Amino acid sequence: MSMRLRLGNWGLALVVAITLAAVPAAATSWIVPDPDEMADAADAVVLATVERIRSVAELDRSQITTEVTLHVQEGYKGAVAGERLVLHEVGGRVGLDTQWAFGSPEYRVGETVVAYVERAGRGRLRTQHMAIGKLDTEILDDGRVVLSRIRKGGGRSRQTLSSFQRGLATGNRRARGAVRLAGRLQPNAPRLEGISQAQANFRLMEPGSRWFDLPVAIWGDVAGDRALGKQAGERIVEQGADAWNGQAGSEFQIDYQGTKKGPGFVCNPGHITVSFDDPKEQVADPTGCGGGALAVGGFCATASARGGTPYREITGGAVVFNDGWNSCWFWNETNLHEIVTHEVGHAIGFAHSWDGHLGTTNDPFITDATMFWMAHFDGRGGGLKDYDKGAVAYLYDNEGQPGPSPTPTPTPTPAPGPPTPAVTDADGDGVDNAQDNCPDMPNSLQGDADADGMGDLCDACDSSADPSATCTSLEGNARIVVNRWGKANAVVRVTFPPWVKDLRQDVVIDLVSSTSTYRASIPGSQIRLNKSGTTGHYDQDNVAATLRKYGPNATRIALRVKDRMLADLVDEELEVRVSFPAESASGRMSCITRHPDKRYVTNCKVE
Repeated sequence: MSMRLRLGNWGLALVVAITLAAVPAAATSWIVPDPDEMADAADAVVLATVERIRSVAELDRSQITTEVTLHVQEGYKGAVAGERLVLHEVGGRVGLDTQWAFGSPEYRVGETVVAYVERAGRGRLRTQHMAIGKLDTEILDDGRVVLSRIRKGGGRSRQTLSSFQRGLATGNRRARGAVRLAGRLQPNAPRLEGISQAQANFRLMEPGSRWFDLPVAIWGDVAGDRALGKQAGERIVEQGADAWNGQAGSEFQIDYQGTKKGPGFVCNPGHITVSFDDPKEQVADPTGCGGGALAVGGFCATASARGGTPYREITGGAVVFNDGWNSCWFWNETNLHEIVTHEVGHAIGFAHSWDGHLGTTNDPFITDATMFWMAHFDGRGGGLKDYDKGAVAYLYDNEGQPGPSPTPTPTPTPAPGPPTPAVTDADGDGVDNAQDNCPDMPNSLQGDADADGMGDLCDACDSSADPSATCTSLEGNARIVVNRWGKANAVVRVTFPPWVKDLRQDVVIDLVSSTSTYRASIPGSQIRLNKSGTTGHYDQDNVAATLRKYGPNATRIALRVKDRMLADLVDEELEVRVSFPAESASGRMSCITRHPDKRYVTNCKVE
C-alpha cells in the first residue's frame, strides 16, 4: 500500500462536480496518475500565462469548443519561452447556449499556470487528463512560487516551482529531446467554424441546474462496452439510471429508451446519452491501469435561471466512458453500475456530497454517498445511500414545477415592535457567531482540517476528528534523501505518550511542510503483533513501520518510506502528526538540507 493518501481501497476516484452546490473545481471519474507518469506521457509541460479564451459553437449547436491560448513563460518539455499554445477544451458558453464537460480544467484570462499538454485529434492540443493536467500557482511573501495540483488521496498537494523543476530535470527523457509543438502542429489544425464568443473564464456553470420536463429520457450505446459486451452495456445504463427513480419525496423520473449509436460528448436536446469506449476520442487514453479519466459526464443548460425558480434548465446531457480500461481488474459490470449512477446523478443536477480538493471528512453520511467524490466499489452497483436519496428529494421535490404567481394581496403595515437583535460577530471575521467554528478568534476561511466542527485556529488537536481531543507532544527525528534521479526515501522516528495498548488500529502519520503534506495511512488490520502485543510490524510495497511500547508509558513509531513525492517536503521546518482513533500527537522539527554528491539530504529534529 502506498503511503500517499489512498483513494478508497483501490485508488479509484469519482471526482465529478455539477452545480447543485457551488464548488471551486469540477472533475470527472479518474484514477489520478503519478506526476512522473504524466510528465512522461505529456507532449509539452509549460509554465504559461492565459492570454485569451474563446468559445465556438458549431453551426448545428451540437458542440461547443473553447480555445485557451497560453503564452509560454518557461518550457520544460515540448515548447520554449515566447511560443503560444492553443488548447481546445470541450464545452463553453456562446450566447444562450452553455455546455460543460465536468472534469474540464478551469482557466481565466491573466492567470499563470503550469500545464501538461497533449496532442488531441486533428492536430489540436488539449490539457492532459483534463483538470488534473492544470496546476494553479501562488506567489508567497518571500517570492517563492508554489504549485497546487489535485492529489491521489483528495485535496490538493502543494510544491514549490523549484522542487517541481528539479523533478523534471533528473536526467530522464522528460527533460530532453522533446519535439516542439507550437511551430509544427498548431498551424495544421483545422480552424474552428461557427459562432464565437470571447470569454474571461472557462469554468463551472453557476447557479445550479435541473430538468423541468419529466420524465427524462436516457439512451444507452448500441455497441455496448468493448470488454463486457452489448447486453451488459444495456443493463449497466438501465439499472444505473433507474436507481434515481421512485425515491421518497421526489417527483424525478428517468426512463430508459433503449440503445442508439453512442454520439460522444455532445448536446442532446431533451435526453441523456451514454457512450462507451469514447467513440469521438474526446478523452485522453489512460496509461495501462495507472491513471487517467474513467468517464466524463455533463449537461447543456440555459444561460439564465428558469422564471420563478433559482435553477437553470438542463436541456440535454451526456456520459462518456473512456476506452483503454477494458483489461483492468476493476472493469466489471457491478463497478460500472456505480460509475454510471454517479455520472447520471451529475447529468441531472447533483454535486458531490464532498469534493476531493476540500481535504478529508469522517462523516459516514457523506462518505458513504454514491455521490461522494471517491468510488466505493463495495458491491453497491447502482444503489443509492441516504445522502443521495435526500438530494433527489430536495432538487426534485414532490411539489413539482412552480405554478403561476398568485395575484398579490396588500399586506397591512405592522405595528412597531422591539428592535431586531443585531447579528453578532464577536471576532470581526465576517462570520456570525452562530455559524463561526471559532467564534472568539478571527478565521474568515473557517478551516477545519479534521472536520470535527471546531476551527483549526482554536482546535487543541486539529488532526483528530474528536473535538475534545488534546494532542500530546512527540519527540523524534526525520531524514529525507532525494537522489539525482528524483527518487526519495525517508526514515522517521517519533516517541510520544501515552502507551497505545491496542496497536492493531488504524494510524495516520502526516509529514507537513510549508508547501506540501504527505500522508501515511496504515490499516490496523494489516499490522502484525508479537505474542505480548507490545510490538507491531507493517511492511508492504515501499512502506515499512514498526510500532512498539517504549518505557512504562510511551509509544515509539519507526517509519520507512520510498516515494518520489517525499521530495516535496524538503524545507526549513517539518511538522509530524500521528493520529490513532483515540490518541494524537504532534511536533515541529527544525530541518537542515545539504547537497552532497548531487543529492538532497534533509535532517530534521524536534525543537
